[in-house]
Amino acid sequence: MKNSTKSILRCLTLMFVVLCFLTNNAFSQLKIIDAHTHSKDSAAWRSLGVIGGVNMPGSGGGNYPDSDPDVINCYGAIDGKGRIRKESEIVKDLNSNQYKCIKIFLVYHFIGYASDPQLKRIYDLAKARNLTVVFHTGDPYSPDGLVKFAHPRYIEEVVVRYEKVDFVIAHCGNPWTKDAAELAYKNKNVFLECSALVIDEVGKMSQEELNTLMVEPIRWVFNYVKNPRKMMYGSDYPLVKDVEDKKNLKPYLKNYMDAIPEPDRKKVFYENAVCVYKFSADFQTRHNMPVIDCDKWRAELDQKN
Repeated sequence: MKNSTKSILRCLTLMFVVLCFLTNNAFSQLKIIDAHTHSKDSAAWRSLGVIGGVNMPGSGGGNYPDSDPDVINCYGAIDGKGRIRKESEIVKDLNSNQYKCIKIFLVYHFIGYASDPQLKRIYDLAKARNLTVVFHTGDPYSPDGLVKFAHPRYIEEVVVRYEKVDFVIAHCGNPWTKDAAELAYKNKNVFLECSALVIDEVGKMSQEELNTLMVEPIRWVFNYVKNPRKMMYGSDYPLVKDVEDKKNLKPYLKNYMDAIPEPDRKKVFYENAVCVYKFSADFQTRHNMPVIDCDKWRAELDQKN
């Protein structure tokens, strides 16, 4: 009986070691871009093999561009008081060439719908300058926020009108992930990243909870959209972390990866972000990656959508 128990324990230990090896190997073999961060602390994500990031403006409305060549900066066109910045200020900032996308915080910066006429000049600038527009959608993280403004369905009018502009629905519209999936399925210029589906407590959540709140929703969205070119990986670091180790992004990354079929992970975790956020050829070659032909990528996108 004792020998049988020892054998079982040895088998379980071996299975755990193999699982850890496979998980770490998956991280090391896959080049990853984090399409949603709020931190200049690149060491946190580089330790997992993440080679690039998209730096969003601060939640208080400030713009803090990162000079790291592996980072793409998004411009916050709305300040922390909900006011759209003056056009002269926006143009001056965009002319600095530090930004390749524009972030619009619906609900807790701009109190209104994405189709509000006040935002038209932002979309016009994005179209003229070939800049991607990112919408905060979903949970407003505040009891004062009106969730009706954050619902992804209300950006449809904008994405249809500006079909030449790429739009990203941040957080997959959580908890309205199915509505966000429909927009990405229907509109070829809409992309998704499922950052911050769970926050702060990743390290102490059971696998059952993570499956329910994160893995299964991402998997459903991926399968519904039926196009691996429409999704990207995003964390929302430093909101998303392991409570035991504030700089440990591995639990979130692992569960995100589990939701995506292995043959499509290179697209979701790297290639799509390169083209949606226009990472340079220099970035790709510095990381020993072949330069992606984004015109060909977009033609493939058009064929599948």
